[in-house]
Parts: sequence; C-alpha cells; structure tokens
Amino acid sequence: MKTPTYVITISSLALLFSCSAPKENPEDLKLIEQEIIGVEKAFSDYSEKNGFAKALAEFAADDVIKLSDKQHPTFGKAQLQKEAGLDTVGNSQGTITWKPLKVRVAKSGDMASAFGDWYYTFKSPKTSQDTVLYGNYVTVWVKQADGSWKYTLDGGNPTPGPTTDEMLELLN
Repeated sequence: MKTPTYVITISSLALLFSCSAPKENPEDLKLIEQEIIGVEKAFSDYSEKNGFAKALAEFAADDVIKLSDKQHPTFGKAQLQKEAGLDTVGNSQGTITWKPLKVRVAKSGDMASAFGDWYYTFKSPKTSQDTVLYGNYVTVWVKQADGSWKYTLDGGNPTPGPTTDEMLELLN
C-alpha cells in the first residue's frame, strides 16, 4: 500500500520541529511567528498581482519541493522559474490567494511552518459567473543566510467551501 503524501509531509514536519536545538526565547519565537505571517501575506499579495507560478518561483528556496494535487512534485527553484517563464496566462484565468491560520516556529528560530486556507477565484467557463474554489495548504519556511525567509516545501489540497454558519459569521 502506498503511503499518502500528506502522511509523509506531516511526519517529516514533526521530525524536523522536534529535532530543532533550542536557541531562541519564547518572545523571539513570537516575533518570528509574526515575521512568517508577514512573509505569507507578501507571498499571497505577489501571487495576486503577478500570478501564482511567478510567486512560487520568487519565494522559493533553491532546494524547494512543491507538491501539487494529482501531479508529481516539482523539485528545485530552477524548475519553478522555468514553469513561471512558460506561464503566459498569469492571472487572466483566475487568482489564488491565501492566509495562514496557524504558524509554528522551530525552537531554533530558523525554520517555521504555516497552515492556512487558500482561495482560487475565477470566472466559470460554463456560466461566466464568478466562482471560488477553496483549500488548505502547508508551507515550510527556512531562514536564509541573509536573514530572509524562503519556502522549502509547499503543498495544498482542495476542500469544500465554507459552511453556512461560517458564511453567516463573515457577514456579521
């Protein structure tokens, strides 16, 4: 029986975060958590303005692994840059944005993960009406030598849309 990708990803994250040597104090870790939320926002904003493929290439670490639904993973920033260069459609077919719901920072302060919701907004080719697809994602961030954060692992999956109660909460 083949092990699902998400099981491998979650197991790997648990191992990575449990092996981190304590270095940062809790206040510093909270600041890093806020940094990651800011990086996630910048990543999503870049995607909204320039297209998802270009955002993936811009924020990737050199050794990135990008998991994709119903496809083989993409390995390496060079491959993501190649795919971004071939993307002549950009945002003309739709826009993907996201927001983190939970950020975890390794005790060493040099690695973090973000889990959140993504939204893909486009015009339905069948109805010409605005349509939104929903999903969850996880991104693993690694602090670079220059102090910037680059993602080294990213993946997501589609989910059902918000429940009626969630929609009502948004409206209130």
